[in-house]
Amino acid sequence: MDKSLPLFLGLIMVSVVFLVLAEALPASLVTVYGKLVLIIISLGFDVLAFSSRHYSQIIGHMLKHPGKHVVLSKEEPYWISPSADSILRREGEDFIATVYVRIPLYKSATEMSPEEALQFSKQVSSMVGLNKDPIRYSVQLSLMNKDTYLQQVRDMINKSESAEAQAVEANSDPVAIERSKGGTAMWKRMLDNASKTQSMELITYASISALGSKEFEAVSAAQQRAREIIAGVGTIFGISPTFITGDQLKSFIDPEYVMPTATVSERMNAEMREEVI
Repeated sequence: MDKSLPLFLGLIMVSVVFLVLAEALPASLVTVYGKLVLIIISLGFDVLAFSSRHYSQIIGHMLKHPGKHVVLSKEEPYWISPSADSILRREGEDFIATVYVRIPLYKSATEMSPEEALQFSKQVSSMVGLNKDPIRYSVQLSLMNKDTYLQQVRDMINKSESAEAQAVEANSDPVAIERSKGGTAMWKRMLDNASKTQSMELITYASISALGSKEFEAVSAAQQRAREIIAGVGTIFGISPTFITGDQLKSFIDPEYVMPTATVSERMNAEMREEVI
């Protein structure tokens, strides 16, 4: 039997009840509005009944849990380890730790000669074969958060303007006044240029995951694999890969760190000011 059939029949029965109540009311000017309300309610249940044939799960949940929030999970989807060098998540009874390694590699095969490109492809092949466990190598382009830098520039503008005002009030040397004005103009140009452009950050990285029955076991296993990758990549390319730690880890999983809303808002405000001017 179709699971939505009992819900359909129940809604039809409720609609019939309201329709019977509307018919049972005596015909008078006072009760005509009551009849109209009951008929509208009956029609509403008819609509729900026929909609339940296709949306029984949604409608059934609305009727069973009105005004309640559905909690899919009370656990955090991920969290940063106490050592701030890996990201943890739970998978059943086990824990999965993921470590991110920054690879300071800024080469492109499109800018190499055929011989250099061949050598580079061999190096990449050696890097991919460093470990038998799955490793993710990737490149991410993200928007830099310049809010702290912009606030520092604004503070310098305020200090420079205050120094300029004090120099004018004290009738200081004209050279000193001009120097103060030049400093203020310089900081304002820096703020204008920094606000107009979006600074992007390119990161080449490797992510290594490991499973463990305890948090520290998963983190320890992932760290050990990451050290092997760091040593291997450093030998192949002659560079010094490093662990990504702290809030920098969030730039791989948190949209706010990939594209900071405050920095984007600053850019939008700057464009609006330009249009108004």
